[in-house]
Amino acid sequence: MNKIGFKIFIVFCLLITVASCRSKRDVSDVKSGGDATIVQADKYNVNTILQANTDWTDVTINGSITISTSSNLSSAVQLKMIKDESISISIRPLLGIEMGKLYITNDSIVVLDKYHKLFFKGSIKGYVDEKINISSLQNLLLSRAFIPEAKAINFDWKDCYQATRTDENGHWTLTPKEQDRQFAYNFDMEGNNLKNFNLEILNGRPDNVYSMAFSGYRLTDNGIVASQLKANIPIQDTTVKFQMLLNKSVRWNSGIQDYIRIPNDAQQITIADISKLLSNP
Repeated sequence: MNKIGFKIFIVFCLLITVASCRSKRDVSDVKSGGDATIVQADKYNVNTILQANTDWTDVTINGSITISTSSNLSSAVQLKMIKDESISISIRPLLGIEMGKLYITNDSIVVLDKYHKLFFKGSIKGYVDEKINISSLQNLLLSRAFIPEAKAINFDWKDCYQATRTDENGHWTLTPKEQDRQFAYNFDMEGNNLKNFNLEILNGRPDNVYSMAFSGYRLTDNGIVASQLKANIPIQDTTVKFQMLLNKSVRWNSGIQDYIRIPNDAQQITIADISKLLSNP
């Protein structure tokens, strides 16, 4: 139990050193959407997404996480999000006891290993593109399309996007009319559900195309969310396979409060320390 929690703690620390959502594609090729046009009469479009997703204030979802490198590491987790404020992933390997926690706000990222009394803390600006804010990450975890620097797609922003026509299988692509100079992105949709979030870093390298895949859609009290998130994350010469199952209880809008408390005797570690720990498990 302790070894699993510790390794997941280390991997969490490594994951935040790569840009947010830069998960190497393993499901589908990125669709450029360059020739896309707005098709308001089609079966699915921006308006149907808006009608399918309702507003929320907070959410708590129970599930599990599996991280695979040379072996598989799995643990029960609890995801908590307060809209536009915070995201936390609590690692609970046995009997619901929290052994570690990842906590992200608009300002900082903290990873805590309670058993070994270790923690990592850094400014979110050092690890996430400045145009990707907490709202963007929340909507990604809820399998909802979003606008960097803004929030989830809403009626005020809906004209910023263009949609391809839906094919016979209900697949279509949602693309912003204007892309950022540093990266390009789009959303592969299946009906009103997000199937892939695709991101390309615009530095001329062909391997800088990434994707996060969603599946196992489930109907909740506040709309449909994906119960399975998958990605391959390249870290130096290693590819980390990441899978999160959010397939258990979902509780919306319950007025939760969330925080992370670092014990006074906990030792702060750096990215260099983490690399050493990973090479000497």
